[in-house]
Amino acid sequence: MLTAVSRSPEIQTRIGAAFSCFGWVMLFVGTGLGSAQVGSLFGLVYHLSLAPVVANLRAPSWATMAGFVWIYSDAVLDVARLNSLDEEIIWAFRLGIHIAAAIWIIGTSLNMPLRMKLPGILLGASLALHAMLSPYLPDSELVLGVTAIPLMVIWLLTIAFSYSQTKS
Repeated sequence: MLTAVSRSPEIQTRIGAAFSCFGWVMLFVGTGLGSAQVGSLFGLVYHLSLAPVVANLRAPSWATMAGFVWIYSDAVLDVARLNSLDEEIIWAFRLGIHIAAAIWIIGTSLNMPLRMKLPGILLGASLALHAMLSPYLPDSELVLGVTAIPLMVIWLLTIAFSYSQTKS
């Protein structure tokens, strides 16, 4: 039974999205409580749980490739943060990697029903715009917080609980 479930792309995708959403929320809880280390550990949960989601959701191959570049590059940055790499360096690289995230999220969202397409496109656009405009925003993390944080939760929970259009 467990073998059959573990082979189901739909189940893998739903579980991956749910774990990823949990990691996403806890990343900010841990960091907000003053522990960059805890935030980074949950960042790893968030990013690595997305592997089956990226692999299984319908998207053009270029979008899927961007998704894998994003999750594994951001996981590397989470580990670099655990190993005390300078926060400014991590942040600059993370912003660049968010372009790949935006490409995957938008590319994947284009194949989704409207209730998921709209939050996904808005999420991807907010990540891309934030990455490019961050140096010019007075409080760029606040801007990210009011756009990407809730949109990511909505998008991932929708995938976890109602989406069934995985690759066959």
